[in-house]
Amino acid sequence: MRIINEPKYDFSDCLILPKRSSINSRKNVDLQRTFVFKHSKKTYTGFPLLAANMDHTGTFQMAVEMATMGASVALHKHYGADELIKFFNMPLAVPTFYSMGIGKADYDKFKKVHKAVRDGIQYVCIDVANGYTEAFVEFISKVRDYAPDVTIMAGNVVTAEMTEQLIISGADIVKVGIGGGCLSAESRILMSNGSYKNIVDVERGDYVITMTGEPAKVLNSFCTGFKSVTSIWNSHFHTPLTLTPDHTCFVGDLDTGDTLSPTVFDDVSKNPENLDKSEQKWMPAKDISHAVGLIPNNIKWDLPESFSYKLSAGENTEVTINSSHELGYMFGCYIGDGLPHTLYYGRDDEQCSVIWYINKLNVDTIDKLCSSVTFVTGQEPIIKTTGSTTMVTLPGAEWYNLFVLFERLRDKHLPSKYFCLDVGYLKGLQSGLIDSDVHSGAGTFVNQSPAIVELFGWVNYQLHGSYPLMKTRRGHGCGSYYQNVNNDIMMDGFQITKQYPTGGTERFDIPVYDLEIDHSTHSFIANNMIVHNSVCTTRKITGVGYPQLSAVIETADAAHGLGGLICSDGGHVLPGDVSKAFGAGADFVMLGGMLAGHLECNGLVTFGDNELLIPTTLNQYAIDMGVYYDLENLCFVINNAGTWERSDDYFDVSGHPSGMSFYGMSSKSAMNIHANGVAEYRASEGKQVVVPYRGSVVNTLRTIMGGVRSTCTYTGSVSLKELSKRTTFVIVHQTHNTVFGDE
Repeated sequence: MRIINEPKYDFSDCLILPKRSSINSRKNVDLQRTFVFKHSKKTYTGFPLLAANMDHTGTFQMAVEMATMGASVALHKHYGADELIKFFNMPLAVPTFYSMGIGKADYDKFKKVHKAVRDGIQYVCIDVANGYTEAFVEFISKVRDYAPDVTIMAGNVVTAEMTEQLIISGADIVKVGIGGGCLSAESRILMSNGSYKNIVDVERGDYVITMTGEPAKVLNSFCTGFKSVTSIWNSHFHTPLTLTPDHTCFVGDLDTGDTLSPTVFDDVSKNPENLDKSEQKWMPAKDISHAVGLIPNNIKWDLPESFSYKLSAGENTEVTINSSHELGYMFGCYIGDGLPHTLYYGRDDEQCSVIWYINKLNVDTIDKLCSSVTFVTGQEPIIKTTGSTTMVTLPGAEWYNLFVLFERLRDKHLPSKYFCLDVGYLKGLQSGLIDSDVHSGAGTFVNQSPAIVELFGWVNYQLHGSYPLMKTRRGHGCGSYYQNVNNDIMMDGFQITKQYPTGGTERFDIPVYDLEIDHSTHSFIANNMIVHNSVCTTRKITGVGYPQLSAVIETADAAHGLGGLICSDGGHVLPGDVSKAFGAGADFVMLGGMLAGHLECNGLVTFGDNELLIPTTLNQYAIDMGVYYDLENLCFVINNAGTWERSDDYFDVSGHPSGMSFYGMSSKSAMNIHANGVAEYRASEGKQVVVPYRGSVVNTLRTIMGGVRSTCTYTGSVSLKELSKRTTFVIVHQTHNTVFGDE
């Protein structure tokens, strides 16, 4: 084992140094590149930008539009052979890459299409997540032997040695980029105040909990692009963590060689000494089937010991509330059974109150609630029973204004200002939550609001030293199981949790996010699992990822020495990143997330207030919905005979689209289409993702090309070919001003 301590950099770590230039205008910069490929001997001329072979962007429509700007597309792998034959038999202004994996079915389909296309397939993208296997290298040689004159782009790799190996094996272009791993937008991040936030909502300057239990500042929060993901169930959180397969988690490695069995987990739970410190390690998500999760058991919350707040109760009148067992019980019962209430008697006459709705048979709960209300407010609540429900009413605008902050139904939560470390208050809060839960019993707590289940878990941690077991119960919502929570599943500073990989990888790439943490461990807690932030300015390379800028510089040098080329694939978030990739030596740049949400993408477009989603291309979405629109907004629907016909009045598309949606392959929509519904043993974990609708991709391409032209102008490069020779990178701590946003 060895660790590379030399700093490695991403695009976000640097800027390009401007130089004296004699170029008077951007229009004088030549963005065309001409290459003669090493093995195929074909000549390419064009703007060397490619749309990635994701389902969302690698479409026929994208290829047509990109070609108008001299750019190319790598088609996604899921088109049928007949569709591909028809497409490749059309005259193409610029090369379009046929994409394939390395399985037998992939190879057989390629041979079928290659034989049926008039001049054969000319450009191929052989794409796998891990380009370091012998099978991948052998497959490249196999395709090269079968089709000597085909231009092959293959990847992904990130090191000079493997770049050379792929070129020697027959690749003309090596695709470079293995991301450090990222999380889906809905990943729940444990904040330093005990609450959780979706990672997409975490902001620079927030504080999160690290693997040591210490709070740490968030230095940066960003979308890292579109990537395929997998999911892991954690026995101590209510939803699975959705993340890229290469994202590393801190786990206890049981090294059984098999999927974790209940017997093995029970043995470790009862005898934690069986998992010694040497077996605690960082491990990619795809490899943790034989590992247990770990949660720090000595968290140092950034919270006050208690709180005291004043509430306005009218003119010159205030009421003070203090953290206490009674206030905690009021809050807990309200979260389960309460609602704010307003009665209007006229334009300027209204009566505000708070009402708890409790089953009349729960006499003990009613008595404890009334006693708590009197203790906190100094007034007796109004009690009224109707049918099977007893209503406990607390009148007063000050109480209405207090509890309305808790929101309603699935959005109910405890406002962060009411988190503290007062044990009596927390005991009251837990008791109120349990007493208000109609499903409680046998040591369970169930609530429809994920935030409330998370709150219950946090309170349990404070009172008992560990998080309770959790899961989602169909028809009931999220559940916490709080009995039998004790220290016999603790070891060396961590609580042990069981993890259940859900298996498989999303076919659809989704937007993923990451945080940069100001802490020596570069860690944070997501869905009660310890994860590593995959970006830090001086990384120690672990073998599952490589900072993209450094990868491009090093692989370009290796490839060019053998007469090969590279394509930078991944890590491009801003238009300036494209210039940086070219400046670092990339011959081609492949974009995914930056090209998402356009008219030419696969997806469903949102129109108007009714948020009706319609497909913009003839694809699986269209088949599912029975409607699609072509590039000229002509509508086609499936008729009773099951064939497509033109329809002029199906939907008015004159309104401006607001978003584009697509689903992951573990979503309910995808399973209904491809797998006859959701299997009984699992929930639908895939997310339907909505990105802003951005119109035609041509406008975005103009922005990107304009940015590259400007970069060339600033560096005195009269052509794109000269840019890498005139580029000097400056390492910085922030690349752009975010005062008015992060765009």
